[in-house]
Amino acid sequence: MLHVFRQDAHHATLAAIIPEGLTSVHTPHDPLRAPDNGTRTQHSVTRAAQIPTFCAIIVAGGKSSRLNHTPKAGLSNGSHTLLERALDAAGQAQLRVVVGPETLPVPSDALHTREDPPYSGPAAALHAGLEKLAAAYAAREKAPPAWCLILGVDTPQIAPAVKKLLAHTVDAPTEALGYWGVAEGVFQPLVGIYRFAPLREVFAEGSTNASVRSFVKRLAPVAVELDPAHTADVDTWEQAHELGYSTPRWLDY
Repeated sequence: MLHVFRQDAHHATLAAIIPEGLTSVHTPHDPLRAPDNGTRTQHSVTRAAQIPTFCAIIVAGGKSSRLNHTPKAGLSNGSHTLLERALDAAGQAQLRVVVGPETLPVPSDALHTREDPPYSGPAAALHAGLEKLAAAYAAREKAPPAWCLILGVDTPQIAPAVKKLLAHTVDAPTEALGYWGVAEGVFQPLVGIYRFAPLREVFAEGSTNASVRSFVKRLAPVAVELDPAHTADVDTWEQAHELGYSTPRWLDY
């Protein structure tokens, strides 16, 4: 039986929607966050609401088979890679973890882990990310936050959708265990925010080569309608060109 978990009500500031071209926001210093390495630009933004503290998982470990195995995370628009855009979209998370190959160039202010075995699917990646976050909080003798954002690495316009998902966590009823995105009737398993403890519980076993949707649907997530332009992903070279992320920053991990 899945238990309903209660978490403490730590809060963080939710910024206004990030304008197009703005890649990161200023956030107050958090002792759980790794030091800023100076590479993330800080901007002043209007504070809009108070949201519960959250952590984030970026799934970046696929084979990119429809991109001729060109590392998807490294596709660039000339200024930023898909990995950088995903990390920026989750920039207000207390801790962020990227799940992908060991040689993936993850910035020093994010955690890094790998699904086991490698290339065993996004569900296995989420299991690995959740365990990495749990271990990181345990090492700091801190409880994980109430919520965990999950994103794929291949949705470069996802920032406004993240803000909309976060807004639903404000005063969320206790029985609400998660919110996942739906765009034009298509559910987006890798665009969602869930209560950390029950999310970790459902991914605890059997995630290898399994469907993410088969796990998260156990939490009965509430559907949040999102703009399909914000959830557009890069799976093929045609999509990469359409979204402007067609220049490989690196050719191999």
